[in-house]
Amino acid sequence: MLTAIFTSLIGTFLLVTHGNPTSLSISPAALFWGIASAFAAAFYTTYPSTLIARYGTLPVVGWSMLIGGMILLPFYAGQGTNFVVNGSLILAFFYLVVIGTSLTFSLYLKGAQMIGGPKASILSCAEPLSSALLSLLLLGITFTLPDWLGTLLILSSVVLISMDSRRRARTV
Repeated sequence: MLTAIFTSLIGTFLLVTHGNPTSLSISPAALFWGIASAFAAAFYTTYPSTLIARYGTLPVVGWSMLIGGMILLPFYAGQGTNFVVNGSLILAFFYLVVIGTSLTFSLYLKGAQMIGGPKASILSCAEPLSSALLSLLLLGITFTLPDWLGTLLILSSVVLISMDSRRRARTV
């Protein structure tokens, strides 16, 4: 497990620095928000496990999103965004809230409960990999050798977790 953690961290490091520790291939704001997101992900992967065991995934996700939305509302209120409520807007809102957020978050937390927080966190290191690969395919971004090595290391961490899980399953 520790090998997988270090492998995924080194791979992510290579993707965001192109192998040069003195420079970033992302903006400082992206680095800040990435680190903040990592801490938030670590918190929401490990903290609600007792609540989920007691109340179930859906109520915990529902209440957390309601409370989070209420906390963020003052930051958005009064920004003067104009919109017209129509069928398309309601359908898009429903899709974003129910499918794009609530369902995916519920499935992630259920999966984290089933496989454990550390494994879920390591597997989530595939997120920067997927954005890098989509940038390569859709935006024409070029990969350097360190980028390809980082990609290989992140994929290796997923393989290491899979091998560790199978080994533990055989010994039980």
